[in-house]
Amino acid sequence: MLEVPKGSLALEGLIRGIGSDNHRTRSEKTAALIAIFERMKGEGREFTSGVLCLLAYHVARNLKGDALATRGSDSSERIRMRPEFFHAVSSEAYRLMDQDLCEPRQIVLMARSLATVGVNDGKILSVLVSSLSGRLNELSPGECVHLVWAFSTLGGADREFYRSLSDALVPKVHLLSAADLANVVWSFAKSPHRARAIYRVTVAQLSQRLSSEEYSGGGQLHEYLLTNAVWGLAKVGFRDERLMKLLGDSLSHQGAAINVKTAPHLLWSYASLSIYHPRLVPQLVRIIESDIDVVSPSSTCNALWALSTFDTKSPALFEKASELTAEQIGSLNVLTLSRLAWGCANQGYRDDRLMQSISIAIQEQDKCLVPQVVVHIAWAFATLGVKDEPLFRTLRDYVAVDVHFFPAKLHATTMWAFAVHHAHLLEGICSRDNLSALGYDDGSWMQVYNASLVADMVKPNERYRRYDDIVGRYVLSPPNNFELSVERTVRDILRGYTYKLEHQAIIAGIPTDILVTLEDGRTIAIECDGDRYHQLWGPSGTLKAQTGRDHIQDAIFLKCGVDRVFHILSSEFFKAPGDLPALAAYVRDSRSL
Repeated sequence: MLEVPKGSLALEGLIRGIGSDNHRTRSEKTAALIAIFERMKGEGREFTSGVLCLLAYHVARNLKGDALATRGSDSSERIRMRPEFFHAVSSEAYRLMDQDLCEPRQIVLMARSLATVGVNDGKILSVLVSSLSGRLNELSPGECVHLVWAFSTLGGADREFYRSLSDALVPKVHLLSAADLANVVWSFAKSPHRARAIYRVTVAQLSQRLSSEEYSGGGQLHEYLLTNAVWGLAKVGFRDERLMKLLGDSLSHQGAAINVKTAPHLLWSYASLSIYHPRLVPQLVRIIESDIDVVSPSSTCNALWALSTFDTKSPALFEKASELTAEQIGSLNVLTLSRLAWGCANQGYRDDRLMQSISIAIQEQDKCLVPQVVVHIAWAFATLGVKDEPLFRTLRDYVAVDVHFFPAKLHATTMWAFAVHHAHLLEGICSRDNLSALGYDDGSWMQVYNASLVADMVKPNERYRRYDDIVGRYVLSPPNNFELSVERTVRDILRGYTYKLEHQAIIAGIPTDILVTLEDGRTIAIECDGDRYHQLWGPSGTLKAQTGRDHIQDAIFLKCGVDRVFHILSSEFFKAPGDLPALAAYVRDSRSL
């Protein structure tokens, strides 16, 4: 039988010795440590804070190691192994801390132990927080990191506690290791407090460490720490391109360690921050596609969305999404559903069964809608040409009540989506008064109004050719140098064809930069766009994201009989012809003279 000494110092030494004994298995060490606890309880001996916290720490550490080796990292599996032990430890810890008999570092040790095995007891967590109140400055930098990790894992602390932790940690950040810095990024991202100050100093330090020779290639940091740092930055929207590149370089260097369950989270993180890593992203796609059967439904949706933002296609991912059952789709939250729909529409993937399942799931979760979800769903269904009146009625009801929560750009895109197939539902959500309240100027209000009017006026598949009625023949302002350069290129393309070219022609009250009418009656609207109207990022650096106003304007032009609308971006045009090869290919279909 194990001899349990009477003195607390000797007992603490025994616990440390058993916990770090390399000649015993983890299960044997766990059994021996729990035997000490039970014997002391049976003899009615009082626990000191040092003995109790050490016992909890070493048992939790060995249970975690054993679970990782045999069952994976599921905390519910770990706690089911010894629930009675940790409930008894929590009761003893509550008594000691309530009597103010624990030192701050012992409280940190207890918090780490409970977080490691997933014990989320509100009573003990509240006393942990109150016991540390006003004493955070007594902790070392590493102890501060362990504390914020523990509470972020378990929850149970308010914003004020995290703010105090941030204030205590900021002056000590330069003393942390790179691993601790990565944990800080993840932990504060999980907390309810968005501590910009701690992120600024932590990001600067982490960038410095990763760029040093010691951490070249990320060799000193485990893959999961790098992944946690990437996820944490994306979660709080802290965009630092230099650090994300360094983290991506390190992850790419450790590519073999990235598993298929981690890869979608990394893709989502880089896409959320609009940062494309040219080596890591293709590597992540290969990892996902190589073992796609084990990818969860939510990870499939997020990965498809991420690749769509990077303008990168993955037929395997779309096929996986198409195979999702109605029950699986119904279990996803509205944000994930909107990402799935948006990703499919952005890459031109259409699966009516999948879209129907998304529609039903959205309608069943209509109480959870937010403006971002509404605009993505409406845009996706309209872009794919999927008519779904019940869904759009649900979206209309939400917009009608919460219209003032929509930014003007999101609202304009939503109105465009309604105008494509469901213009009759716009009544009541498209009045001039509520659009003015959203900050629309007269020009953008007129576009929304015309979108609904023209969509309602033109029957499906019917071409409206009466240009004398809807196209004004006058120039509003002289073209700028960019437009003149585009015009010269257009004229070169049209050489040998009969055509009519006009500047600033008015179509349904909206001017278009260049309007070309070919001999066969086809019409082409050419919009010359400055960079400030578009986002420029992606694998080639030229991914263009149309604004809500562009969607509405294009819809009006097409409904009024314009056959094709081309958007030419100034920075692309001056580096290369941009969209003009597509224009030349379209014109070649016309009868040559």
